[in-house]
Formats: sequence, C-alpha cells, structure tokens
Amino acid sequence: MLFLILIAATSAAPEPLRTFGDWTVGCDNIQHCKAMALEPEDPSDSDASILSVERGGLRDAQPHLVLDLRSDETATAIVVDGHAERIRLSPEGYLTVADPLRLARRIEQARRIEIANGAGKIISRVSAKGASAALRWMDTQQRRARTSSAIAAVGPKAFTGVPVTLPVVRSAKPSRTKGTARLTSKQIEAMRSEYECGSDDDVQGREVKYGRLDSATTLALIPCLVGAYQMSSVAILISNAGHYRRPMLEFSEQEQPNHLTEPEFDPRTLQLSSTYKGRGIGDCGGTDAWVWSGAVFRLIYRNRMDECRGTGDRITVWRTASHPEL
Repeated sequence: MLFLILIAATSAAPEPLRTFGDWTVGCDNIQHCKAMALEPEDPSDSDASILSVERGGLRDAQPHLVLDLRSDETATAIVVDGHAERIRLSPEGYLTVADPLRLARRIEQARRIEIANGAGKIISRVSAKGASAALRWMDTQQRRARTSSAIAAVGPKAFTGVPVTLPVVRSAKPSRTKGTARLTSKQIEAMRSEYECGSDDDVQGREVKYGRLDSATTLALIPCLVGAYQMSSVAILISNAGHYRRPMLEFSEQEQPNHLTEPEFDPRTLQLSSTYKGRGIGDCGGTDAWVWSGAVFRLIYRNRMDECRGTGDRITVWRTASHPEL
C-alpha cells in the first residue's frame, strides 16, 4: 500500500544555478528564485558582505532581502550609488525596508552598493557586478519580464503569477518486516573494489549501515572513500535472498549515481539524503534528499551553491510537498 504525500508529481529535472559576475542565481520547480551577491573575485574585496534577493512566483510576492554583514558595527542604511535607504537588520540577517521592490530595482541598476552605520560611515560593501544580469534572469524565469511586477525591464503588462503546485511524491509504506538482509564480507570486498574505494585502513572501524526499505528489499550503505572533511559511501539494494543491485536515484548528478557523500537514511520515513561540501570551510556544496517509492528513490529536495565564495547559504532548486523547506 502507498500513502499519498500531496498533489501531483512532475518529471522536469532540476535546473542548474547560473553565475553572472559576482552573483549566483537559481530557481526551483515552483519558480521560487534566489539571487546572491557573493565575495567578489577581486581578492582585495574579500571582506565584502553577502546579500541575497529572494522572491516567490506568486503575483503579489515581494522580494525578501537578507544580508550577511561582514562588520561588527550596526548597519542602519544600504547605500546604492550614493542614495541611502534606511534598513532594519534582524539578528538572522533579514532586511526590513520601506519598499523592498523599489530597493531591488535600485540594486539591479547599481554600480556601487554599500552598507552604512548610524553616523553615515560606510562599514561594508556588496558587489554589484552581475546584479543586473542575475535579477533579469530571475524575472525571465518567473515570467515577470516586461510587466509592472518585474525587478528589471519593467513594462506595462499585468503579471498574473506563476501557478504554485508542489509536486507530490508517493512513498512506499514503511515495512513491518523485522531485520535486514546482509552482505557477506566477500561481497563487500568485491563491491569496494568495483567502485574503486579506498584501502581497508581508510575505512577501518566504519561499519556498513543497513535499513529496511520494504518486505523484499534492504538498503546498504558501504563506506568507500574517506576525505579530510567528508566520507562517501556506496548505496546497494539487497534482496532477502542475498542478490544485490545498484539503486536508481532520480535526477542524480553523479557519474556513479550510487556514490553518496555523508548519506543518512531514516527507516521511519524511507528518506535517503546526501550532503557534500565543495571545500572544508563549507562555503559551497549541496544536499539531496530522496524517498523510496517501492521501485526507485524519487527526488524530494535539492539545494546547491556551486561557487566557493564565502557563504554557507544554499539556493533551493527542487522541492516537493514532503520537503517544502519554505
């Protein structure tokens, strides 16, 4: 028996992020978009603050701005090409301004973006390089271009909004079958050789993790490669008779789709996740989450940050009713 998570599924693959100058932008499958000004490529500006402009696809959705302020002083204004606008900055970085759409439009046209304190002193900067292209791309994805709702290329047309329907993924019902199938030591050794895993010394003390998927199938996560700050495992499906095969992971980006970084499996929800960092400080990377459908692992969530340029934030490119993360 399957249980319904919500609404209707979609088959379109997640879209990659786009980078324009110092800005990276992406949208998810319901046209919720986020553009981010990262640390500039110019190393002399490596202390620049990180600014994001996020907007939903509904007709009345307003931009939301978040600032990761790289200063110990209190920010009271954002200064765009010399024009100061008062802001209130929450401890989480959310910007409160009088008119967020007007501010986003100024940022789109900006040549210089600065942050000031109460005395009017400039305490930090935000890169404007690529802002216009990133925000125009966002407008295009949301079909706001040439409408009165656009951030860039504002036009006379009315914007009716993008239908927001979270896709539904049907999950198999958790099995009542007790215990799990197991791999033999020879099978584990053969698979670690087949998938070019590290030496036995690398994974010494790291056990294979097992989880029951359904009455006939067990998931095995076999420790494979150990790096300086993360470990990968090989995912294998095992039948009760001991036969094994690779799982199918929907929209996997890996050359070997069953290689997962820091995987976690929850037998109560049948959700499998993989989280990776592009480098040790964690300013790039992403997370994938799938759920077992009874035949394959269906993607229910994905976020990404491809540019390793100073932020721990991520841009969501895929979400479903079971993992909305809004």
